[in-house]
Amino acid sequence: RGLGDVYKRQGKTFPVLFERDRKDGSAGHAPNYMEVSVAREGLHNEVKNVKITAVDGGGLRGELEE
Repeated sequence: RGLGDVYKRQGKTFPVLFERDRKDGSAGHAPNYMEVSVAREGLHNEVKNVKITAVDGGGLRGELEE
């Protein structure tokens, strides 16, 4: 995927399956296979809606929508 495609995802909401905890939160994948991380731990094996807020290296960063 091109970088332009990644930037188009900002502001959109995707369901994310969280697969692991990181030192600064949790990370998982959206249905489009992009890696998404949020600043909250303990979401392993949960699916949550995440609003994409930024590009973070090779993945996306977002906020939980609850």
